[in-house]
Amino acid sequence: YDSMNFALILFLVTLATGILWLIDVLYARKLRAPGTKNPIWVEWGASLFPVILAVFALRSFVVEPFKIPSGSMIPTLQVGDYILVNKFTYGLRLPIIGTEIVSGNPVARGDVVVAVGGGAVLDVAGYAAATTRRGIPWVAVPTSVVAQVDASVGGKTAVNHPRGKNLLGTFHPPRRAIVDVGALRTLPERDRTAGLAELYKTGLVGDRELLASLAARGARDDDAWWVDVVARALAVKAKLVAADERDVGVRRALNYGHTVGHTLETALGNDAMRHGEAVAIGMGVAAEVARGRGLVASRFLEAQDASLALLGLPIRVPGSVRPAALADLALEDKKRRAGAELTMVLPRTRGGVIVAEDVSRAELETAIVARWERRQRRRG
Repeated sequence: YDSMNFALILFLVTLATGILWLIDVLYARKLRAPGTKNPIWVEWGASLFPVILAVFALRSFVVEPFKIPSGSMIPTLQVGDYILVNKFTYGLRLPIIGTEIVSGNPVARGDVVVAVGGGAVLDVAGYAAATTRRGIPWVAVPTSVVAQVDASVGGKTAVNHPRGKNLLGTFHPPRRAIVDVGALRTLPERDRTAGLAELYKTGLVGDRELLASLAARGARDDDAWWVDVVARALAVKAKLVAADERDVGVRRALNYGHTVGHTLETALGNDAMRHGEAVAIGMGVAAEVARGRGLVASRFLEAQDASLALLGLPIRVPGSVRPAALADLALEDKKRRAGAELTMVLPRTRGGVIVAEDVSRAELETAIVARWERRQRRRG
């Protein structure tokens, strides 16, 4: 914020007030509207001052744009170095935003980070805001489906580590989230389709009518339909976040499909798979674990597979991924709790999901093998 321009605003407002007062004294009879006793500076100022303030207020803010490359795996330590300054503390390489942005202008406590983009952009920008001067405000302007229904609400911010996605992060909610479904029209069809996985997950967790709306997408793929499904998903997430801001209780239900989903993204590398596609596959693996525990019957998996396939989402673990390696990588997931094996969100027959904190590596690998694309080919 430019304090010199702010001083200029005050000076001009004072000057304009004085000029209008002088005009009122000299020409009051000629210029006042018939029947009014208000001074001219009151009548005219009511319309003039907001314009003056708006013009100069806009000029008082210095905007420093910065472009983040596309891809959900982009904000790793290496790429994060473009906007983050590395600090060595006790031999650990931790990314924190520096006191200066690319242009060299100092970052002040009153500055605001505005994130315009998909989930990766919101994650990085939110994390940068959270770690600058112990936290500065930020505003989320999500432009992808995943960002609109997930990343823009709840305050989770993070950057990736070479060993996993979102391993370094904190909670720092945006001051505002501006959601415009019109931005989704600018996306490739694959990206819009991938985002449907987050909507399906949210519907399964807390809104059955949302699942019905998703099933009707083929007949209603317009802005009104998107407004309905995005608003429904946001309502579910907002309710869970309000009850559990730090993701230690009921909010964890929203992690359905994400344990294996995040692991797949790490295993396959940048842009090989969209986040929503990985979550869709992760939901299938979680359902396999649930079936092995007797929480759901085979018909649940068949129904979920059919619904996800109808939305155009993948349901099988790619054949290029080795199940054993994927299971090992999943054990490093940030959702793992000390003293437990692996935490996963599992569906249940009577509806909703439960959080299981004792999923063994053997259970997980068995479920991955059952969903493995290469195994399906052998059966065929």
